[in-house]
Amino acid sequence: MVYNYCSSEEIIADVLSITRMTDATFADDMLEWLKSGLNMMRVRNMLQPDNKVLEVHDNITKLPCGLVNIDGVFYNGERLRIGTGVIDTRVSPFSKLTGDYQSYFTSDTTSDGWTDNEQNYLLLRGDDLKLNTVRLCENHYYIPYPNHFQLSFREGCIQIFYRKMPVDKNGYPLVPDEENIRFALFWWIMGHLALAGYRHNDPKMDWDYCEAKFKAYAKEGKGVLKYWSTDKKEAIKNLTCNLIPPHGYYERFFIGGEQPKFINK
Repeated sequence: MVYNYCSSEEIIADVLSITRMTDATFADDMLEWLKSGLNMMRVRNMLQPDNKVLEVHDNITKLPCGLVNIDGVFYNGERLRIGTGVIDTRVSPFSKLTGDYQSYFTSDTTSDGWTDNEQNYLLLRGDDLKLNTVRLCENHYYIPYPNHFQLSFREGCIQIFYRKMPVDKNGYPLVPDEENIRFALFWWIMGHLALAGYRHNDPKMDWDYCEAKFKAYAKEGKGVLKYWSTDKKEAIKNLTCNLIPPHGYYERFFIGGEQPKFINK
């Protein structure tokens, strides 16, 4: 478990120091290469939570910059469900469409769309998104597209809760302050420099050599990041112990109030 972060600017500075570059030809390229290296390592546990209120105009709203994962979308205090297509009869004002509606998501085939079986809907989607204190909006939805949302209502505001890549005050991504991660990103940049035509002092430092170094350090670094802290181990232990039934639970389960029944042959 790693609690501290450092700016990726420090890693780029290490590359400049080792290669003794005297110009900024590859400066912007290094920043892009570093972001791709983080994505290659799938460092998702370093994403920071954030939320933002977005205005909807003509059924469209633009997504915030840096968004990686979406945790939830809310409208008028209710959680919006994700749309299944451009046409959704659950928000149709026409009785003909509403009457013919059959849910493709619930196991309840008698659903009329307005009294949808939300519990089965969420289970079959594989998402446990419904909170006990938050209602799921049945009359509106959103459809995600690259860089924007399409909403079922024309005007309004939504609040989106999401996770994004943290950056420092200069816009450089923050990376876990762990030596293996830093070395992995260092060799990732060195490999891309070789691909871009930069000649390293050591002739053997080509793309294959640098990529092998990157994979070795990235594997070690991800192992450190995934290692559970003492607090998380304690939480998992308590959760597991709470799932264990008390002594004699099964023996006493049917005791009290039950009526014996016999099978008639």
